[in-house]
Amino acid sequence: MTREPKFYTGFPNFSTLKNLFAVASKVKLRKTKPQQENELLLTLVRLRRNLAMDDLAYRFNISQSSVTNIFHSWLDALYQSLGGLVWPETDLCQLPTVFQNNVFKKVKCIIDCTEIFIERPSKLKARAQTYSNYKRHNIIKILVGASPTGCVTFLSTCWGGPVSDRHITVKSGILDKRLPDDVVLADRGFPMTEDFALKGAKLIVPSFTKGKRQLSKEEVETSRMMSRARIHTERVIGRLKHFEIIKGPLQIILVNKRHSSVIPAGDKIIPVVAAVVNTNAWGYSVRQQSTSVNVKPILS
Repeated sequence: MTREPKFYTGFPNFSTLKNLFAVASKVKLRKTKPQQENELLLTLVRLRRNLAMDDLAYRFNISQSSVTNIFHSWLDALYQSLGGLVWPETDLCQLPTVFQNNVFKKVKCIIDCTEIFIERPSKLKARAQTYSNYKRHNIIKILVGASPTGCVTFLSTCWGGPVSDRHITVKSGILDKRLPDDVVLADRGFPMTEDFALKGAKLIVPSFTKGKRQLSKEEVETSRMMSRARIHTERVIGRLKHFEIIKGPLQIILVNKRHSSVIPAGDKIIPVVAAVVNTNAWGYSVRQQSTSVNVKPILS
């Protein structure tokens, strides 16, 4: 394991892991001991490779119940220290070529919803809340916002499979994070141009052919550029799902709230993984951030 920190944890080297330990250990409830670096390593391995609890118990030579307690304890610490995402206020980085034009140069975010498969709930109500006819599976959905430079800048909380992309977007709070003249890109599944306009922002979606014989030359070219631009979000979502725990199927115990927590584990896992992805995408040093995610249980 010492030779492959990125394969097992998502971080490129042990120096970054030590910095992360220094940050996350400050919010731990119990006194931090030297051997607790291994506890952080266990948590990151669980997120990255989604190893079974009994497998981790064997690897770290502890009981399975200890693995469960350690994982949730350090997940809380990572969520509090890394769970905040920053909405871009200025263009500090060189934009990809596709955004260097008059149409897209003011784009601050590209949004899309993604699904995470979950285990089949035992309760009928929970099954109905999470079953997607389109995916033919029980899933949860999240709204992901990515900057043109490939950094996760916004995440909604987790919602059940039948909920529409528009509903998630409205309830997520992303409309309140916009700045004057912000431009947001989305696909045709987000018919929300007026919603963004009321907040002073502009939403650009591909042109529809409804009511037209064909699209104009300008509309075709804009739609083509949008397809190339939205690839950046797909790549960001792909990097999130490099973490096996998000690729799924997610255990139902991680979807429900624990008795000792207001927030389901799933709503902690995704922001923590996004923070790791951002660290690799922009080379950010690990630093303390304020948590700014809305709390909404996936299942009651």
